[in-house]
Amino acid sequence: MRTTHAAVAVRRVMAVVGVVLLMAWLTTAGAGAGAGGTSALTITGPGLLEHLEALQTIGDANGGNRAFDEPGYDTSVDYVAGRLESAGYTVTRQTIVGANEPVLFGPSSFARILPTPRAYVEGVDYDQPEPGSPVDVSGTVVVVPDACDPDGYAGVPAGGVALVQISDACDVGVQLVFATLMPLGGLLMISEGGPGAPPEHIDPGDIPFEYQMATLTMSADAGAELWALAESDTVTVSITTGWTSGEVETTNVLAELPGASSDEVVMVGAHLDSVPAGPGINDNGSGVAAVLELAEELAATGVTPRRTIRFGFWAAEEIGLVGSTRYVEGLSPDEQDRIVAYLNLDMIGSPNWIRAVYD
Repeated sequence: MRTTHAAVAVRRVMAVVGVVLLMAWLTTAGAGAGAGGTSALTITGPGLLEHLEALQTIGDANGGNRAFDEPGYDTSVDYVAGRLESAGYTVTRQTIVGANEPVLFGPSSFARILPTPRAYVEGVDYDQPEPGSPVDVSGTVVVVPDACDPDGYAGVPAGGVALVQISDACDVGVQLVFATLMPLGGLLMISEGGPGAPPEHIDPGDIPFEYQMATLTMSADAGAELWALAESDTVTVSITTGWTSGEVETTNVLAELPGASSDEVVMVGAHLDSVPAGPGINDNGSGVAAVLELAEELAATGVTPRRTIRFGFWAAEEIGLVGSTRYVEGLSPDEQDRIVAYLNLDMIGSPNWIRAVYD
C-alpha cells in the first residue's frame, strides 16, 4: 500500500512538473538544457516520503499537530527553510501579521455556587466548544432529559442554565438550535468522555453571534455529579465565556529560482500549516512535500529557466488563507503583474477525480 500510494503521488507531482516546465522552461538560457538539464529531474516516491515522514515527526513532537501559532508550525518553517537553503536557495522568511485574526477562545470560568461551592477546571471538567458572544451568567441549573424536544426546555426559567446530555440520538446542532430559541442564560452539554476541546483559533467571520448564552461542554464525571445534584436540590452556577482577538505574527517561507528574465514569474505554492486536530500529512503535507521536492530537484539541474520560478509555503491557510492573502496584499501592482501563473498544491495525496483547471 505504501509503495502504491508513493507511485500515485509521484505521478501527480510529475504532472505538476510538466506544467511548470511548460510555463517556465519552454525556453532555457545557456547550454544546460541538454542531458544535464530538466531531463535530469528525479522526482521519486522515497524523496516525497522523506518530507512527509519529517512533517509527521514534527507533528508527533509538538502536540500532534503543525497548526498555525503552535510550535509544530514554527518547526515546519525551520524544516522547509533549511532544506531550501541546503539546496542553494536564498530563503525569505516573511513575517506577516493577522489583525483581529485568529479569534482565541477564552478566558472562561465556571463555578457552582449552591448548594455546595465548586470551581470547575477548564480542560478537565469543562471546555468552551462554541464561541458565541462574551457572556456572564449566574443562574439555576435545570436538567433537560430530552434536549431534542423543544418542550423539554419549558422548565428552565428565563436566564437559567439547561443541563443536557450529548448522545448519538440527539445531535449537538439540534440542541443548540432549540436552546437558542429559549430565553436561556446558559447551556451545559455533558459529553460521554472528557470535556472535549475547542479549536484554538477560528475565522472571525465564523463566530455565531446569535449565541447570546454561555455554552460549555462538561466531562462525563463532572456532568454526572452536577446532574444528580440538580435533580435533588437547587443548584446555581456562575459562568463566564468569551473570546479575544488581536494581532498574531506568523511566517511565510519563500524562495525562487532566478530565470533569464525577471519580468515574468511562475509561482508554485502550498500551505504549510495543518489543522489543530492532526499533523496534516495529506492536508497539506502532500502539497508541501511536492513543492519542496520540486524545488530541490529543479535547483539540482543547474539550468536557468526562461521565467523566474518562485516557491511559496503559506501560513495560516486553515483559518482563512491569511498567509497567502497577506503576501499578495504586500506586493505592488507591478509585482503582481509580473506573476504570469500560480500553481497551488493542496491535498494531492487524495484524488478528487476531477480533471480541470480551477479559475
